[in-house]
Amino acid sequence: MFHLAARHAPESERAPFSEKAAFYFERCLADLLSFPTAYVTRPQVILCVYGVVHGYYQRDPRHTQLSPQPNYDFGQPVPFETQGARLRSSLRRKVSVTAGELMRLVRDRLRGLMRGKR
Repeated sequence: MFHLAARHAPESERAPFSEKAAFYFERCLADLLSFPTAYVTRPQVILCVYGVVHGYYQRDPRHTQLSPQPNYDFGQPVPFETQGARLRSSLRRKVSVTAGELMRLVRDRLRGLMRGKR
């Protein structure tokens, strides 16, 4: 939390937040190691997940500065369409294409029959 506070604080006010972050990190580790259960699974998992945060901020002080806002372009929003509506629309198109093909086949067959009678 203190690392995030340092990140969002003005330049002149960052140092105290970073110092507090280091103090609490070291204090938590010292307290944890004083318990006989320090090496069971739960504390190990918590350290694996959250223990690297302090090192991340200590390694490169630039991480305490805010980065510029990214300029993402996600395009224009499209109206929401339910699955049922998409299915009905898709089925209508498929039925229309199938009906058109059947009509063409029937028409071709009839033309063939009419040519055969001549």
